[in-house]
Amino acid sequence: MENASQYLDDDYNKVKKPRLLDQMRDRIRVKHYSLRTENSYLDWVKRYIFFHNKRHPAEMVAPEVESFLTYLAVDRNVSASTQNQALAAILFLYEAIRALIIRIALGCFSV
Repeated sequence: MENASQYLDDDYNKVKKPRLLDQMRDRIRVKHYSLRTENSYLDWVKRYIFFHNKRHPAEMVAPEVESFLTYLAVDRNVSASTQNQALAAILFLYEAIRALIIRIALGCFSV
């Protein structure tokens, strides 16, 4: 798990909001997923974000997820198991976003 001091701002010694992928990585590690799963999930999430021109996932909903999975199936011609892996990563991402929103609302940034 990451050190909490990485979220301190040197100039003002204030707590900064952790980055989304860092939060996702932390949640994967808390759940004791394998390193390969961690890397795979993070890679799929990056692809998902770049597919939608770097929009924040919190701004996207079901149609964007569906369009990404359709792109994988139709244009990239990936197998069903690969689509399922991408979907699992995206669902995990949205779980991490929900947890981050709750922590921000509570003023708590720890994992």
